[in-house]
Amino acid sequence: VKDCINKAEVLCTGEKTYKFRGYAGGIAGSLTGSGAIENCINEGTVTNYGLYTGGIVGNTEPGGSPSITACINKGNVFSASAAGGIVGYSEDLEVDRCGNEGRVEALCYIGGLAAKTEYNVNHYSHFTNCFNHGEIVASEWPEDWAYYGIKNMQGAAGLIAFFDSTE
Repeated sequence: VKDCINKAEVLCTGEKTYKFRGYAGGIAGSLTGSGAIENCINEGTVTNYGLYTGGIVGNTEPGGSPSITACINKGNVFSASAAGGIVGYSEDLEVDRCGNEGRVEALCYIGGLAAKTEYNVNHYSHFTNCFNHGEIVASEWPEDWAYYGIKNMQGAAGLIAFFDSTE
């Protein structure tokens, strides 16, 4: 995907619980294999009642080294869990020259660039020459979004909320 702009609202609805696995992104919900997103802009609001939400991509899978290059998120991002200005969750992703200018809000795991990045059998995520200028907000758990009695879980950061062996 190259040289694209999204100005539309993205809304991923489903069961309002922490365990709902809907992926939502301003440009792509999920990026796998050797897929690449380059020189794209998201200006639309991205709302996901599930996991893994990003201004550009919601989720990436290991294998193939997908990439996001020279992309900007200007839209607001909200997720039940794992919201990132660029990507919600990644395991094998190259991100270069990307930035977030939108507000990023979730109940837990909120990052200006990424919510969660994890190491998985030689699959690392790399972030280079990136920035966040957006507001990071950890929301209170609404009463009707109960998650086994656990409220206000951890993880909010200007760049990456949770990382495991990210360079």
